[in-house]
Amino acid sequence: MTRVGIDELDFLEFYEANPSNFPLELQELIQMNNVGELERRKLGFTAAHPRQNSMTELARILFEAGQHWPDPNYRFSEKDEQILADRLAVPEHFSILELEIFKAIVGPASHELLTLLWHRTQRLKKDWWQHREMQVLLLWLGAIMDHDMTLVDRLETDLDVWFTNYRMNTRMVEFMPNWQYGHVVARWLRHPTVHNENKVHHIIADLRTMGVETDARWFELMLARTRGSQIFHNLNLIDHPKQLKLARTAGEVVRNRRQYLGVSRSDVAVAVSESSLGRFENGRTQLSAASMLQLCGDLALLPSQILTLPNRIDEHIPGEISLRSVFRQVTQIQTFGGNNDDILNLIHQFTTQLPGMPKSIVVIQNFVLRSAAGVEPNSDEEMRQQALQILVRLLQMNNWGALETHATEELTTWLSPEQLTMLFEKGKRVILKHPLTVGIDYYFSGLSKAIAQVVDHYSPNVGRTMLAQFKWVLTIPDPTPMRWQAAGTWYLANYVLAPTTANKNLVERYVHASLRVGHPDAIDHLKKLWLKRVPENFINDCVTAYRE
Repeated sequence: MTRVGIDELDFLEFYEANPSNFPLELQELIQMNNVGELERRKLGFTAAHPRQNSMTELARILFEAGQHWPDPNYRFSEKDEQILADRLAVPEHFSILELEIFKAIVGPASHELLTLLWHRTQRLKKDWWQHREMQVLLLWLGAIMDHDMTLVDRLETDLDVWFTNYRMNTRMVEFMPNWQYGHVVARWLRHPTVHNENKVHHIIADLRTMGVETDARWFELMLARTRGSQIFHNLNLIDHPKQLKLARTAGEVVRNRRQYLGVSRSDVAVAVSESSLGRFENGRTQLSAASMLQLCGDLALLPSQILTLPNRIDEHIPGEISLRSVFRQVTQIQTFGGNNDDILNLIHQFTTQLPGMPKSIVVIQNFVLRSAAGVEPNSDEEMRQQALQILVRLLQMNNWGALETHATEELTTWLSPEQLTMLFEKGKRVILKHPLTVGIDYYFSGLSKAIAQVVDHYSPNVGRTMLAQFKWVLTIPDPTPMRWQAAGTWYLANYVLAPTTANKNLVERYVHASLRVGHPDAIDHLKKLWLKRVPENFINDCVTAYRE
């Protein structure tokens, strides 16, 4: 995978295409209340797993929660709550599966289950804070839906510190609208005026206007539960504590995962014998690719997670070899004033970590990382030639992964307007056809840069052509933060090219929607991107004019 530039999350669409695999992407179906598709997915999974075990029980709970989400009277049985508590006993395990479970269960969960899960998050070390923040946020939304205001207040104390300092943790940006929605609903519950209720509806309306239907519908479903729900108690819930176990091999990851999920070897020994699975877990044999893939589906793992699942209780952290992780490290070094030698050493370590990596892959990875860090050693002409070669490759591919989406952001500096148009039109087709494409945020960040670059360096006619070509960014159904920012870039570029009162009003309306919905990050981004092209206080005046 590393040799050919594949990221572990590149497998997500491939994994989800097989209905016999444990579902890891039900959230959009739940948010849109797509009961028919949920039922189809459920039938596919249950047909492939006729024998009952802890994973089939967990899948049953998830499907039922999804089908009954809008019903404020739907609650879990005591048995099901105990299953959920036992499956979520290790807060350090918070990957795709755990996030999916949290999103599905926080509405129907009892006060005791929400509180138990919250207490577990408090043992997380500082390095895990981004996971703790997500867990506490979702539990807080569950408490809001139950009008459990004592618990709401306690959780909000933590969240307020984290989310008001979102610039210190960029991963939180994705969840800012959830924080803003919950904050407004909590205020309405404390002070139930018509004015405060209307603020909730304004958030949903702004999301819908910007094409973010998944979030708009998600908030509508939560609001429906909030209107009709109340605190629900399960006094029989028992805490069965577990500890994170260290795993240093693929077999140990599988064994620990299986035990954590309460699955026996006989439960998952379908494509491989029980004895072979035991030998694999103990490091005495390997599994075939087919057996490994089926094992992943039974244990809710993407294939590469067996090899890269993080173990954060010592310095042995598999998975730090992916482009995504190195890209984040490079940008962090640059952001916090590190020197170029540290960046170059990191890039060298990454691109030479395995022998036999194809030169074409190494060239792209080097280009992406060096361009992101601003340490390009080559001449402008050499960089443009490399950029053109990478562009040709991307245009020939109908399925992009993390390598390709990262490349789109860094290509913008080196391509002409015509080439940029081809690149981002191709990207649009890819992400519409494959919405689980990894790194869509980087694609939209690149599009923002491309629009600003063309408006800044080319004639107004070329800029207007660019804007006309990409007006779809205002309504494309993608909820990622950078897509929201790209829409703001479009509005501001439109004003720069034609500074009329009407276009200024569009920018102001966008800024107000960003503040209302919970995207202050977009405003920060626009200030930096358009620093030299608009009056100093132009965006600040729009912010000042905002009235809640």
